[in-house]
Amino acid sequence: MLVGGFLTEYYRLVASWAEWAAGVVEGWPEDPRAAQAPPTELERIDRRAHWPERLGRE
Repeated sequence: MLVGGFLTEYYRLVASWAEWAAGVVEGWPEDPRAAQAPPTELERIDRRAHWPERLGRE
């Protein structure tokens, strides 16, 4: 049950990320080197990267 629950959540995480990434890539220009990351997305990623600190853990 524990492993099944973990894997189910992990698959859901990967599917959610893939959907998000596909939406990001759709907005890219023909030459991906010219793509620019929206500041709001960079801020969102940074907030998620520091979640343990918000909980008082490191």
